[in-house]
Amino acid sequence: MKRHLKYFTLSLCTFLLSAGQASVLMTTLPLPGLQTSAAVAATSPNTEPGGSILVITTTSDPFSNYYAEILRNEGLNTFNVSDISLVSSEMLANYDVVILARMTLNPSQVTMFSNWAASGGNLIAMRPDKQLSSLLGLTDTASTLSNGYLLVDTSKAPGSGIVNQTIQFHDTADRYTLNGATSIANLYTNATTATSNPGVTLRSVGNSGGQVAAFTYDLARSVVYTRQGNPAWAGQERDGFSPIRANDMFFGAASNDPQPDWIDMNKVAIPQADEQQRLLANLILNMNLDKKPLPRFWYFPHGKKAVVLMTGDDHGNGGTVGRFNQYKTMSPAGCSVEDWECVRGTSYIYPNTPISDAQAAAFTADGFEVGLHVNTNCANYTPTSLQNFYTQQLSAWSTRFPSVPASPSQRHHCGVWSDWATASKVELSQGIRLDTNYYFWPPNWVGNRPGFFTGSGMPMRFADLNGTLIDVYQATTQITDESGQTYPFTVNTLLDRALGAEGYYGVFTVNAHTDSNTSSVSDAVVTSAQARGVPIVSARQMLNWLDGRNNSSFSSLVWNNNTLSFAIAPGTGTRGLQAMLPVRSAVGTVASITLNGSPVSYTTQQIKGIEYALFSATTGNYVATYTNATTDTTPPSVSSTSPSNGEPNAGIGSSVTATFSETVDPATINANTFVLKDSTNAIVPATVTYNAATRTATLQPSSSLVTGRTYTATVIGGTSQPRVQDLAGNPLAANFSWSFTTAISSSYSFWNETATPAIAANSDTQAVELGVKFKSDVNGYVTGIRFYKGSGNTGTHVGNLWTSAGQLLATATFSNETASGWQQVKFSQPVAINANTVYVASYHTSVGRYAINEGYFATASVDNPPLHFLRDGESGGNGVYKYGTTGFPNQTYRASNYWVDVTFATSATDTTPPSISATSPSNGATNVSTATSITATFSEAIDPATINANTFVLQDANNALVPATVTYDAASRTATLQPSNLLATGAIYRATLRGGTTQPRVQDLAGNALATNSTWSFTTAAAASNSYSLWNSSTIPAQIATFDPYPVELGVKFKSNTNGYITGIRFYKGSGNTGLHKATLWTSSGQQIATATFTNETATGWQQVNFAQPVPITANTVYVASYHTTTGNYAFALNYFANSGLDNGPLHALRDGANGGNGVFKYGNGGFPSQTFRSSNYFVDVVFTPNQ
Repeated sequence: MKRHLKYFTLSLCTFLLSAGQASVLMTTLPLPGLQTSAAVAATSPNTEPGGSILVITTTSDPFSNYYAEILRNEGLNTFNVSDISLVSSEMLANYDVVILARMTLNPSQVTMFSNWAASGGNLIAMRPDKQLSSLLGLTDTASTLSNGYLLVDTSKAPGSGIVNQTIQFHDTADRYTLNGATSIANLYTNATTATSNPGVTLRSVGNSGGQVAAFTYDLARSVVYTRQGNPAWAGQERDGFSPIRANDMFFGAASNDPQPDWIDMNKVAIPQADEQQRLLANLILNMNLDKKPLPRFWYFPHGKKAVVLMTGDDHGNGGTVGRFNQYKTMSPAGCSVEDWECVRGTSYIYPNTPISDAQAAAFTADGFEVGLHVNTNCANYTPTSLQNFYTQQLSAWSTRFPSVPASPSQRHHCGVWSDWATASKVELSQGIRLDTNYYFWPPNWVGNRPGFFTGSGMPMRFADLNGTLIDVYQATTQITDESGQTYPFTVNTLLDRALGAEGYYGVFTVNAHTDSNTSSVSDAVVTSAQARGVPIVSARQMLNWLDGRNNSSFSSLVWNNNTLSFAIAPGTGTRGLQAMLPVRSAVGTVASITLNGSPVSYTTQQIKGIEYALFSATTGNYVATYTNATTDTTPPSVSSTSPSNGEPNAGIGSSVTATFSETVDPATINANTFVLKDSTNAIVPATVTYNAATRTATLQPSSSLVTGRTYTATVIGGTSQPRVQDLAGNPLAANFSWSFTTAISSSYSFWNETATPAIAANSDTQAVELGVKFKSDVNGYVTGIRFYKGSGNTGTHVGNLWTSAGQLLATATFSNETASGWQQVKFSQPVAINANTVYVASYHTSVGRYAINEGYFATASVDNPPLHFLRDGESGGNGVYKYGTTGFPNQTYRASNYWVDVTFATSATDTTPPSISATSPSNGATNVSTATSITATFSEAIDPATINANTFVLQDANNALVPATVTYDAASRTATLQPSNLLATGAIYRATLRGGTTQPRVQDLAGNALATNSTWSFTTAAAASNSYSLWNSSTIPAQIATFDPYPVELGVKFKSNTNGYITGIRFYKGSGNTGLHKATLWTSSGQQIATATFTNETATGWQQVNFAQPVPITANTVYVASYHTTTGNYAFALNYFANSGLDNGPLHALRDGANGGNGVFKYGNGGFPSQTFRSSNYFVDVVFTPNQ
């Protein structure tokens, strides 16, 4: 299925053959016949640009050289590399910062580094030798933590701007306790359990400004292993779908070796490796500020924060020409290919693809890339066989396309990746230096979660198993047309996180197959990127940029008299290269920048917590002048407060904040300089903190404030200590005070009835769950859900309350709605919530048309104390949704507000009686199946003890009780009456649920009874005539239970020659296909027509469920019948519909291609199945009765 997909959209991209010399060590394990002389000309990745940073390596560990690759990626192209055997005190004296890779030191070397740091050097040690513990301010605990997590302290300067969630590292960390050092990041044993051990530390040493930092694990190994996967899983088939692919090194749930996924899929939205590299960059810049500000190069041309790398695979079907022409049409008039203004892409094609040599050469000249789609016959390879595939196919390619330059990038057909690094080494031998084979797949594993399964959005070079650098860039394909991802959600989310507050910058590689002229995925990606100003480029364009940027350098850095002079030498192909300098230095801020004596314009921008001046980087000599901080005589002031002065309804759990006009000295923000007093002038016990990034002081009372009372907050200034001061020592001129009053009300919502959205009814008509993340300052109860309804938002609406992890706490169906405006439903019982804990409130609409304000939560939270809707990024994105059936909403789009609200009370009582929100069959229903069960769904949770054969009865037309079994499902709040025998045909039946004032009666959990008896009637279908199915009961599938243990919807496309009725759905069940099964009938466009849940199943064989009412269908019209299994292990037969359909009487299961593919599926919690894999039959059937 998805795992096997039609061609498995992974292509074998073309390989670049070009003159030149490969200049990087290939591997310590030579490959048969491998030649490096054919590689493209490129400056060696081992070339040292020179500068203020020294990377110290060791020949005993090639991973130590990877720190140079990390520095290049972070644009810190001002470093040298030296083996430890060559390092001396005299050498160290030439550098400001030293990165000491993991290695064993001798005592004299320990002394050398200690003396250098004490004299003012800045040392960053990676999983340091234990002999450095004293210098680093650490005490060894003689224990370790492998493949754990760490949480960066974003209140510390190096951690400012880095993700404020736990992230994974992949190495062994030594566990220490602090003994003079400060923790910058703390180790966690899992995503939520903290240790007392630091992961990254910083300490000042000596009297000359020296600082020492430690990563207690090896960052280089962690980055490589996070990006490339678990080396222990290399060469293993783990996801159950041959051949072996790169994703197998990340896939945990192997049938023979179940393990956690290598990348925590709850963290897949975070580029975890990138964030740790950026932490290192922040650490370097902050540590060196007292010596000189260090320049960097920005990641992409013209300051772009995201780039789309567009690729597609054409398996001889000929869509390449049409697609490339479409991209030309989509490009802006007069666009510049060199400036990445035009839409361009790469197509990896089979040699028999209908495109001429002249056409391919013309497209190449116009900025596109046409390359070979290397084919290993979708099978695993050995080093020898892969080399042979390349040699033979590239030879045939050059004969077929003599005018087309060899492609420098690659993706194998079927994404074959048989071991750790053979493919990248073979690629390099053929001049191919950018690889896109790392592929986010299969769909059930992806789970429609946009993100970074390799922990990175940055193309960086591969490393061999022993750490040796391989001069081939890994550009992971995160966006595909066969991974079960939805659009534009996937691309919008990735680009918005790159451009937004998260700062998850990256190159987002797409595979939108070029087998056809157009692609809905390609169209969605181009539309999304162009709307956001994101360039769309080919792999060749990206490789040229990477080589050029990495070969650019800073040199001749000199700090003198508050000026930094330096030279820039841009590499070839770096049009649009930008440099960036920290705005602040130890002596002040940037006042001017000149190039060869002429002024340079620059802009300022905060990147990962550091404010930079960004400017065009061209060849020449630069001078940046910084103002002297001693000239700052302006006192700070308070620019805003929360609650505001005079606020009459402040929350009783409110924190009190003051934001300053400039950065203040954190040491002057404490409980002595920021105080809160009540109306008796008593000081309120509280904790005071300061966030340097936002210049905000926060006072958090130790307990809830008192309702209806006035409080006064004061920030201390004036002429005497203690007082708040800025970094230049200027104090707040005078005390700053303001007052507010807490609210008297004990019931709260965020919005009142007059609040209205910008768009009351969005044009989106898909079923969707919409929600909002919120928290309360105080303990209390959520009593219900509210939402704003536009005129088009009809149908049934269900309100839900969830924990932040997705556990459903309460649900209720809205009733008695108005046509538009605010709607409200109460839960059957108030739900207790904890103070300062994130929850999600949501509602489900089956017709879309929801209210929306885009960007509502982008920059600020929404506060009505004690309630707070979270700012986007405070706990992931806010404004959450999930398309399809009701379920936990965890996707976000542009920080949108969908106008969902809660009702919150500080105490709880329940006097509301339950009611019946839905019945099946419905009142007055006809043609009901004689095998039907009778159900009633309640407005709130019911006491299960009150649902029984005395309170839920079925009677025939003579008032005789129908023998039946009565059950209750608390999760769905549904009572079910299952008759012991089939009902009579053509008969009237009456169902009754008993309420009122006397027992027995139905009651809720608080003891409130159903107000009165509730009764409804229905009529069963007349005796049926002949019925048909596609397969008879003796049909047995080729494979009755595949190994695929994931929830999935499986279906078949069919039509009938005549009008008639579908009375039920059938499917073949294997022994492993346990759990709940639900049948659905759909139109061919995905509209749900009927659904039913299977009951009384046998262990194996054909199962059947009848709909509550026969469903009329129209002759010669395509429909889809499907069932959902929660455990997978479904029956299937490959290629069943490839060449022919199946006919039985008036019924026809369609041949693959007659109406799109047949044999359809959708992974997840159900929904319309629209994906196909190799014309497979999943043995889903219908029961059809023709019209008489």
